[in-house]
Amino acid sequence: MPKHEGVHADISMEEYVADPCPEPSLSTTTAQLLLSRSALHAWWAHPRLGGHRDESSRADLGSAVHAALFGGASVVYAPEEFLDWRKKDAQTFRDEARVRGELPLLHHQRAEIEEMSGPAKERLARLGVTEFERTLLWRDFCWCRSRPDAMDKERSIIVDYKTASNADPGTWIRSTIIPGGYDIQAGLALRGLAAIDPGKRREFLFLIQEIDPPYCLSVIGFGPEFLDVAEKKVDAAINRWAECLETKRFPAYDERTHYADPPGYAIMQAEGLSR
Repeated sequence: MPKHEGVHADISMEEYVADPCPEPSLSTTTAQLLLSRSALHAWWAHPRLGGHRDESSRADLGSAVHAALFGGASVVYAPEEFLDWRKKDAQTFRDEARVRGELPLLHHQRAEIEEMSGPAKERLARLGVTEFERTLLWRDFCWCRSRPDAMDKERSIIVDYKTASNADPGTWIRSTIIPGGYDIQAGLALRGLAAIDPGKRREFLFLIQEIDPPYCLSVIGFGPEFLDVAEKKVDAAINRWAECLETKRFPAYDERTHYADPPGYAIMQAEGLSR
């Protein structure tokens, strides 16, 4: 049954991914595809439209730590004799677990999950978050949805947990926020809370944890200029999605011929070759 606008604690991850809104809604994934690829890509991946879902990373370490921190997905560990997924019996165990909607991990990874989740839980407690895995549903020209990992009681601090090979703040900011679409994720969540519960000043934070020992953590927020960029992107995604739904057209790339101009360094290199 479609859900109403608001903050929901009773929507499972499976329901969220399937889209519980009255009509196909805009999520972070849909917005990212609209802005970085095309409307057709967004249609293709949307659970209520094309329905093609990428399952390739379901059983990674980050997903399991996320489940340990916030609940949701069930993690199952392979028998101790499976040292990797190369043997047929191990692959059968893994594949059957995925069919059941579980996250399969190797037995030795249990210790890694515990080592990572312990410090992450401590940092989340210091940030003051007490609400986990809440679903935001609202209408803004079109239906939209977001699912922050954690919020404080007043819902003025929003925290999303990410794993990375390098959690150094400068490196992560330069290399990951925009390519990963995390500015859009933050902007959409802030937009949703402002629509549902207006009038509050809010902050969106990413808690980043490295996937290798010693599993270091960093906390990264957004400055005013970054938030302005995120807001403009969310505006564009909402307008495009609303237009696609209204016209029932989800175009791919435009059909014009695009002519490439060489970057400056290529011109300089070519000039050097002719001397």
